Amino acid sequence: RVSAELFAGINLSPEAALLYDAALYDATKEQSEFLKSRVEQGINYAPVVVIGGGGPHGTIFATALLHYSPETPALGLEQTSKSGGIFGTTGDPAGFVQPWFQLNSRNRPEDRDALGLPGTSGNINPLGAWAPLQVPDISGQQYPTQERLGRAVSHNNFHSMNLMVDAEVKKIRRNKDSGKKGVYEIEYEDVNRQQRFTLYTD
Repeated sequence: RVSAELFAGINLSPEAALLYDAALYDATKEQSEFLKSRVEQGINYAPVVVIGGGGPHGTIFATALLHYSPETPALGLEQTSKSGGIFGTTGDPAGFVQPWFQLNSRNRPEDRDALGLPGTSGNINPLGAWAPLQVPDISGQQYPTQERLGRAVSHNNFHSMNLMVDAEVKKIRRNKDSGKKGVYEIEYEDVNRQQRFTLYTD
């Protein structure tokens, strides 16, 4: 969480937050294109694949995995073009994240020693114990808007997993090809190109 203060500062300015959003979006797309090109070249085995990797549950899993097993980062597959799940993709048609709704749970300071449960003082919108950025780091609102959660998720995803966007999973089956490493075979479609590719994973 050494970068939390920096990103808290960025999010104090709406203009700076939008610039960071744009930079993160571009960097995620660039990373995604690189990963897709590797799959096309036949480098298509990943030990851990997170389906629906762009949302809060993906970031909770990926940050914990990176903490406990830093040599095995997750590969996330997200069918939309943006990271952050529904919270990070809700916005205007131009693609800018906008505050469209508020979370229905109170915003509380991050405290890893306090359980995040109703009736306690703990954060009840946590993104996992090992996430570098939490919602209370970038919002002081009692009921934060959805884009704050989406921004925290997008930030954590970029720093904790390899994410392919515009990758819609079509089939998952057992790998019966003894020449391919991995227990499972995942067929996904590159949404933009409307072509299907295969990943292998354990």
